[in-house]
Amino acid sequence: EAPPVQSVGQGVTEAAHNFMQGLAEMPAGGLKAIAIASRSLDRILPESLRDDRPIEERGTYKLGVEIDKLAKRLFPTDPAMQKNFIVGVLPRAVGSMTGFLAGGVAGAIAKAPVTTTAILGASVGGADQFEDAKEHKAAPDVQEKAFWLGSAVGSSEALPIAGIINRFNKATGGRFVQVLKESGVTAAQEFIQEYFQQTGSNVVAQQLYDENRSWFEGAGMGGTSGGGSGAIVGFLSGVLQSRKARRDAAHRQPSVHRARGTESGLKST
Repeated sequence: EAPPVQSVGQGVTEAAHNFMQGLAEMPAGGLKAIAIASRSLDRILPESLRDDRPIEERGTYKLGVEIDKLAKRLFPTDPAMQKNFIVGVLPRAVGSMTGFLAGGVAGAIAKAPVTTTAILGASVGGADQFEDAKEHKAAPDVQEKAFWLGSAVGSSEALPIAGIINRFNKATGGRFVQVLKESGVTAAQEFIQEYFQQTGSNVVAQQLYDENRSWFEGAGMGGTSGGGSGAIVGFLSGVLQSRKARRDAAHRQPSVHRARGTESGLKST
């Protein structure tokens, strides 16, 4: 169990640093995934085009590792506080979700938010599963298999993010109750997705390299942190949507008044 936070300053700093480390997970995991996937691709390429270097020696994997190191160096956290939900688990989940949301927004510009987020989720989920298998000293072929299975599980990240992106794109003048409703929907989506993803990751680990791993190990905490981050981001997206709707309504009112004035003038003549 995590120790209590000693002061407000310590809590804010710890939460901010965990947020930044969570934000770094997406680019770091994506770069590592490129190297891991390229290793599998080498098997079907002609021998003259193959890269015989181990995964850990490939450029994108090294860059992903460096991003991890940089985030930990710039935003150090207390290992004892990592299980503290308020300053450890939740901020890290919000940071991670923010990274996926940014990727989804970029995908929305290209008119493919769901596909983009699914690819990002698969990359990060696969890289995490690969690292977990590596820590458990699984054989290299098992590590690669874990990566591909973890990628399949990680692609579920697209489900809640797609809903958030759609709400950003549809400004319907939502009211406060609607904002709360939307944040609750997002929270539920994130809880289910994170619970499923952690459970799926555990199943992969148990079948491939850690037979003592429980299917539901950490799933409850993962779901709770996902639900919390989903509620926060869903609430913020709803608030932004409501503000945009109010601004649009305010812009429309003068033109309506002008139209009515013109109509009255015509009638009087």
